[in-house]
Amino acid sequence: MKHLKFILITTIILLTTACGKSHDQAYAESADEAMVECEEAPLTSGEVPPPPPPAPALPTDRKLVTSGNVTFDVTQATVDSVSKKLNKLIAKYNGYKTEDSQHSWNYSSTAKIPAGNFYAFLDELYSIGGKMTHKTITVKDMTEYYSDFQSSIKSKEAALEQYRVLLKRANKISEIIEIQTKIDGIQEELDRHTQAKLNIDKMVAYSELEIELRISDYSSADSDARKYEPSFGSRLADALSGSIDLIEAIIIAIFYIWPILIILGVIFYLIRKRRKNKQ
Repeated sequence: MKHLKFILITTIILLTTACGKSHDQAYAESADEAMVECEEAPLTSGEVPPPPPPAPALPTDRKLVTSGNVTFDVTQATVDSVSKKLNKLIAKYNGYKTEDSQHSWNYSSTAKIPAGNFYAFLDELYSIGGKMTHKTITVKDMTEYYSDFQSSIKSKEAALEQYRVLLKRANKISEIIEIQTKIDGIQEELDRHTQAKLNIDKMVAYSELEIELRISDYSSADSDARKYEPSFGSRLADALSGSIDLIEAIIIAIFYIWPILIILGVIFYLIRKRRKNKQ
């Protein structure tokens, strides 16, 4: 009877162990199959890979100040027509001039063009005539300065508000004077920063361009004036005028040195007299 119980217990243990192993093996095999299916499953034709993360958006409120200068070579005969075309082109793009000057060898002007029209204006500038020999365009980013002024303005406005509240509560004249002095100083800085911010807005709104029309044949056009030779009469008159000036200079010099001349005359007289006495 004891042997029968031992056999039954041993059989139960063996069956339990076998079932556990088969269950664990089945679970592992199913997991491996699932991994293989996940790794080897290709994308269908309708599926697309996930898009990459979007790039950070660039700021659109940059404070860019654009300026430049250009030079055209023109002839003496065409400088007037080219300058008129330039004036019409500036007006066409709603610009205006801040400076305009003309000499015998060049014509120069400074134009302010709305920033949105500046590059279109530059493209059409080639059509006014002449040959463009130089062009420089500069773009300055004033965003940081603009932001600093904005922050400063906000902080100073807040400080002004606080000091005005304190001014209403002040009772002593000394306190009133002290608070008012601080208010005046903050207000002065606030006005200065506000004006600087407005100046940046103006520079951003209108681009500046210096334009020079250089007359390339100026030397040949002015050669007749350079080859001018004075006549004999004019040269004689110049010589007489020079002689008169020389005589006047000598007379004036004599008046300046007459004491020295007298002293020299006395010395000469004494020396001559002494020689006569010796003889």
